[in-house]
Amino acid sequence: MKICYVFIVATLCLTSCKKDDNSSDMLPVGGPPLSFDLLEVPRNATEVSLTPTLTWESAKNPAAGEVTYELYLGTGPDPTILLEGNLTATSFEITDRLDLLTDYFWKVVAKDSDGQMSQSSIYKFTTRYYAFPNAPVNASANFSPRYGFSSVVFQDKIWITGGREPENEYKSDVWYSNDGIDWTEVSAAADFPQGWGHSTTVFDNELWIIGSKGGGIFSNNSKSEIWHSSDGVNWLAANPDGPFSPRIGHATVVFKDKIWIIGGSGFDTQNDVWYSSDGANWTETNSDPPFSERWRHTATIFNNKIWVIGGVDADNYFGDVWYSSDGINWIEATPSAPFLGKADHTTLVFDNKLWVIGGVSSDGVKNDVWYSSDGINWTEATSTDSFSERRGHASVVFDDRIWIIGGGFDPFTTFYNDIWAIE
Repeated sequence: MKICYVFIVATLCLTSCKKDDNSSDMLPVGGPPLSFDLLEVPRNATEVSLTPTLTWESAKNPAAGEVTYELYLGTGPDPTILLEGNLTATSFEITDRLDLLTDYFWKVVAKDSDGQMSQSSIYKFTTRYYAFPNAPVNASANFSPRYGFSSVVFQDKIWITGGREPENEYKSDVWYSNDGIDWTEVSAAADFPQGWGHSTTVFDNELWIIGSKGGGIFSNNSKSEIWHSSDGVNWLAANPDGPFSPRIGHATVVFKDKIWIIGGSGFDTQNDVWYSSDGANWTETNSDPPFSERWRHTATIFNNKIWVIGGVDADNYFGDVWYSSDGINWIEATPSAPFLGKADHTTLVFDNKLWVIGGVSSDGVKNDVWYSSDGINWTEATSTDSFSERRGHASVVFDDRIWIIGGGFDPFTTFYNDIWAIE
């Protein structure tokens, strides 16, 4: 009896031990994909590329079925915007450029064929500051150095027209570039008048040039002519003698399917506002808006509003910022932006911000760069001397970069034809 008792205990022990050993390796049958981690971009990373590649671990599926992924990205702490769905790979390259200096949050949801889901943790990263060059992309373009010309983006090219060279030589040439570096002259002497201080815009799939000044810098030889072209070579006069007074240094925008002209100077400095639906027939909407008469100011479209920034009259440089939702009623965003009063600067919209670049103030010519998300609060992006102080230059947004073109330090002698790119 004693020997039999020991044998039974040993058998029970062996059975029990074997069962325990197997249980530690068993996976649950069914259930959602198992938890997984995000890899790149790491949590709280800074100075992140504007086109990063996001990667994560593979989520194992207990049911051994296929797992697909949904990638969410947003600027809120719990991103709900689906960036890409039905992914089978565990990485995704963002090709649509993100905004500068912005906090982004991302997460991944793993799904199996039964619709069961598992979500990663949420990571935050911050995109890089803008990249400012140490040298121009082209130190001397093959168009001549000039001041008071204009530039736009049209047909996926940067275009420049006219302007003034040293010794009061006036141009009516037209150039374009596919890359901002190499330039092609399409017309050495277009039909529009030689001059400077005109404006150029793109409207109804054509280039439009409005106003100019062909005489000496202190002459009253301003014009109100309006010309347009579909190719930059052949130009037609929409209105050889516009209904508004002759002017230069005005601002032109396209807003709500109309061309708008604001202010400028000819025989007198103006603050009037005009619009046209066809470039030939014009209506004055406001002959006396609340901002003062000015010229060499800028205007742009931002947040579905017209914005007017700075300028000068006979006595003052203005640092005020105004906006309008209809071109008739105007609101002052700030009476005095921190970049102080300035003229001959450029203004554009880049990364959902207003940008103001260079120009001249009461204390001299500038090479400062400022941006704002609301037109009220402004941040100085740089006060370095990476590009020289300049006024009467041109700036456009092209190929996800800000391009700064030419201009001059002194409106009589020191002109540039260099090209800079900020990204």
